[in-house]
Amino acid sequence: MKLSTYSLVVVALLISADLCFSQNYEWSGSISVGDNDNVKNISADNSGNVYAVGTFTGLVDFDLGADTVNLDAGTFSRTFFAKYDSHGVIQ
Repeated sequence: MKLSTYSLVVVALLISADLCFSQNYEWSGSISVGDNDNVKNISADNSGNVYAVGTFTGLVDFDLGADTVNLDAGTFSRTFFAKYDSHGVIQ
């Protein structure tokens, strides 16, 4: 498991386009990692939505809270695209 890859995701999720200028802490979260996880790109829009795209194998929970939004790629490498609103809620 590449925990450091998802540490980068958490840090990037903290910084959306609006938050970069205000420097205010808004939210953070952690994605439960599977195997061979790779975040390829993270971006934010003007509304504060955060987008992450990458690949993974195994079981991953993309919900940042207590709920679960699991995707299971099994032994195959799969691509993911995740969207979180300005409060960190998966869309």
